[in-house]
Amino acid sequence: MHAEGAKTLATYTHGMLAGSPAVTRNAFGTGRGWYLSTRPDHVGYGALVARLLDETGVGPETPGLTRRSRPSPGTPRTAAAGAS
Repeated sequence: MHAEGAKTLATYTHGMLAGSPAVTRNAFGTGRGWYLSTRPDHVGYGALVARLLDETGVGPETPGLTRRSRPSPGTPRTAAAGAS
């Protein structure tokens, strides 16, 4: 992948793609396009989605709530305090 006109946000650090763009962003008019040439794990996707939400100003619909990360697959869920 070549980042012609796009800003490189992450690069590969190992293997035959070392130094090549892994995540790019390009602006056009009032919009922005992101391109991933990799498959991040759930932590990586979470970080990317958090960044996209922050950059676009998207927040919770209910004032006072904050975003929290999803538990890892297989993590036991617990009831909220005071819930029955």
